[in-house]
Amino acid sequence: MLSQPVVHGERLWFVSDNTQDGQPPQVMAVPLDAPGGTPNQEGTLALGENQRPSNEASPTS
Repeated sequence: MLSQPVVHGERLWFVSDNTQDGQPPQVMAVPLDAPGGTPNQEGTLALGENQRPSNEASPTS
């Protein structure tokens, strides 16, 4: 995990570093009323210099 989990609204948000095939880190969210549920990918972090996340997030939809 690249970030500490954060509660915002009714979801728990975090950035996953489970990257494969050079894909950027994923922004994930889990509803608070289903903490055992599977996280949903909500977006990705753009990779900047040295393949590190930049300051801008890119939504997937």
